Amino acid sequence: MSTSREKIVITGSSKGLGFELANRLSDAGHTVVGCGRTKMTQPVMDYSPVDLSDEGQVSQWAKGVCARHQNIDILINNAFQFGERMRFENLSDSQWHKVVDINLMGTFRVTRSFLPALKVGRNPLIVFVGSIMGKWARAGFSTYGVSKAATEALANVLAQELAPDGIKVATVYPSRIRTGLRIAGYGSNESLSSEPLENYLSLMEHLIRSRDSFPTGSCWFPDDIGL
Repeated sequence: MSTSREKIVITGSSKGLGFELANRLSDAGHTVVGCGRTKMTQPVMDYSPVDLSDEGQVSQWAKGVCARHQNIDILINNAFQFGERMRFENLSDSQWHKVVDINLMGTFRVTRSFLPALKVGRNPLIVFVGSIMGKWARAGFSTYGVSKAATEALANVLAQELAPDGIKVATVYPSRIRTGLRIAGYGSNESLSSEPLENYLSLMEHLIRSRDSFPTGSCWFPDDIGL
């Protein structure tokens, strides 16, 4: 079980789950590198505003991070775009691409850019923050559901391809946590069931500590560690 300080990259860390996780891991003494679409006035991490739909920005950001930190131990693909809630037949090409270009292509760009640094990291791990809607998408959320299903497929492929390099891959399902994005998508209906944020943060800490003890390609829910 790993107890050392890690070098961790988290996308989408300016707010929501990514922000909370970055704070938790930084407080624990890890070196945290983050990015998001907006600027932060007092970041607790090595933070940069990055548009994940822009290949040039992603590449330049990754090069800078690797120059400063040399190797990366853990990459957490957290950033996502929820998109507008509407019927599939009413979607425009631009609305479809807006979501897919962040959730799938953004994840692709970031992971590809950091692979060289991960290959020289300590017990390297790539975590995909998934969604249950990638398995059972709901009406009105076709772009989000399809894009998250595609990232799950990418995680499965990388688990196989990167095994010879010693890089593990895991997918985490944070369940129904009441973040701003979730409320924007579903509304502020108080009847919506909710998972405590602490359960998700504890699960992520568990994966980081025990990543040498589980097989690559694993999928995780908070219930898996008794939360």
